[in-house]
Amino acid sequence: MKHKLSPLLCALLMSNFITACAAPQLSDSGVVNEVCRALALKVIGLTEEKALLIAIQNNTPGRVVSRDGESFILTMGYQAERLNITVLKDEVVSARCG
Repeated sequence: MKHKLSPLLCALLMSNFITACAAPQLSDSGVVNEVCRALALKVIGLTEEKALLIAIQNNTPGRVVSRDGESFILTMGYQAERLNITVLKDEVVSARCG
């Protein structure tokens, strides 16, 4: 049996997708968080544990958005200071803020 999405569900999914693709918002101070940017560059190549520990030590919220090809369900709220990392075989291969 084929599954069809209702028009309302399709509209909701598309609105979330479009929102996620919007240009990054600025933080309350009007600038993108430079601490997070520096951390994003610093954690590439580290283990997941070390990367998240560095985020904690710098009072920066951090989360794993994908591990070994599995993407996780995340909130859509943009936070300029949040560090999002992608992990492959326990190594951070990508990091971004938002």
